Amino acid sequence: MKTTILDILNGQAALEKLVGQEVKISAAFRLSKLIKEINEELQLFEEHRQSLVKKYGDEQEDGNVVIPEDKLEEFQTEFNELLTTEVDLKHDPIAVDDLGDVEMTTAELLLIEKFLTE
Repeated sequence: MKTTILDILNGQAALEKLVGQEVKISAAFRLSKLIKEINEELQLFEEHRQSLVKKYGDEQEDGNVVIPEDKLEEFQTEFNELLTTEVDLKHDPIAVDDLGDVEMTTAELLLIEKFLTE
């Protein structure tokens, strides 16, 4: 399943909501494997995000890192490239029918539709 880091970040809260719901065992198994794989991708994303912050940022006396205005455009360009990086998740989308009577808002479903199938 092809998706982007941005899609994963946007759907993360809704997917975590699903993890807390009671679903069929087959869906729970696939969901747990999907979440595990997504977490691995997010860990890599965070490592790359931190390296960008170190590359363009200046550490302040209080330990915070600030991106100077003259480097902000370059930082944002590289950060947007990182967000739109395509990743290929090994796991198939989860069938909506397998989720049973889970209640979600339309907005939540829109955020995770790439991870679901009819």
